[in-house]
Amino acid sequence: MATNALVHAAPGWADGELLTHTQINAIDAGQAASVRRDETASAWQNVPLEYAGTSDTAGLEHSFYTINGVTYLRNTAKDAYFCLRIPQGQTLSKVRLLLIPAGGHAAQPASLPYIKVWRVGMDGSATLLGTGNHTWVDIATYQGGITLEVAGLTEVAANQTYRYMVQVAAENGADSITGTLVQSLEMYVVIDSASGGNGLKFWP
Repeated sequence: MATNALVHAAPGWADGELLTHTQINAIDAGQAASVRRDETASAWQNVPLEYAGTSDTAGLEHSFYTINGVTYLRNTAKDAYFCLRIPQGQTLSKVRLLLIPAGGHAAQPASLPYIKVWRVGMDGSATLLGTGNHTWVDIATYQGGITLEVAGLTEVAANQTYRYMVQVAAENGADSITGTLVQSLEMYVVIDSASGGNGLKFWP
């Protein structure tokens, strides 16, 4: 028994031994921490690109395309949406999107990429949780890869009531080029790993 050492001296329990009140209480105290909750740690987690729609109401223009499992953004003003699967009762802290823009830019695109994180209710009402933008430096820095991050979130996942999404806007307009590589979409979730903590569901 894992908690034996807490309540009884070696070599251990004897057959037919009667337990004292103190020993029984000690077993109960040890049991509260007998299930490991720190196996699922607070960390960045790669999010599968689960498509959740586009802002193109005509449905004729797709804002991204996938070749051999790799996703690219078109240089269009139509946004794409992807699902965030947050463990129930745990806290969404940060979201980031890593992009590698296509080569060949002659100047800064008229509209640069950005992301927005949304909470959507059952009635369709949407609440903006945060926005991540890119600050232009130069072409070399931009084409070398950029990170769009939304930080400072304190959203406790309530999956029975809400769904969570990331809105992704690609570069578009003058001097934009299609084919931005989506390297990864990630979220940082703060996990309650304390014994006796909130109900925990592991990463999907």
